[in-house]
Amino acid sequence: MIKKIKNATLVNQTWCGTLVMPGEYYVIPPNEYQIWSNNPIVSAHVNNQIAVMNDGTDDITNVADGLKFLQCDTLADQVWYKSSNPDVVSRNMDSFIEEIILNSTVGKMGVIDFISDGVTSNKWLGNGSNALSSNLIPMVIPVRCRALAITMSTNIDIDMDVECYKNGNGPAMKIFTWAIRNKRKANKTNYLLPLNFEVGDTLRVFMRDKGTNILTLPTQVGIAFRIYLLGTGNAQVEG
Repeated sequence: MIKKIKNATLVNQTWCGTLVMPGEYYVIPPNEYQIWSNNPIVSAHVNNQIAVMNDGTDDITNVADGLKFLQCDTLADQVWYKSSNPDVVSRNMDSFIEEIILNSTVGKMGVIDFISDGVTSNKWLGNGSNALSSNLIPMVIPVRCRALAITMSTNIDIDMDVECYKNGNGPAMKIFTWAIRNKRKANKTNYLLPLNFEVGDTLRVFMRDKGTNILTLPTQVGIAFRIYLLGTGNAQVEG
């Protein structure tokens, strides 16, 4: 890796004991990377565009990227990387490798399950990996995805509203309500807005009773979100 710093001013600058003339570059030796990255004056001058980092080919004119490059070392999570593909968001080799692994799943399908046993009237359903209600332990979305369909199945015909909440359980966090009447199986694919989720988003599901046929009966309810993986970049995947 080549790491240069450019004096972007019309006057001499001295950084880490090195004089750099106006418009000139200084090639930072690898054994000095830590000295330069830990110097608050250098960081401040890069932030103020008094100094501009260069990767050996191009000036890094984006300030945030320049500061990241200044901090780069030789470890995988510190090796500078910037793809010519604008959809690649990684700025170091370690995260780029992880991004490639995650994006290799783009277009694949997955399922997010919510279940409940027992009396299920007016109740938060538990996510598929935990019996506790999703109000207490919500489903944490592990990948960028879009819900293409939602399916429901029960062991009796029921009337209910399936209420779905994203990143909270208050009224403002409810992303949609699905009304189901006198059915034990149903499928929904038409939404007013795309149901997109980012890594770390949370999802909760509440089953609201809308009839008299499940108030006291033990009922098994399953709600499954069928998702389409989108990857990490900025590209939009239609689905």
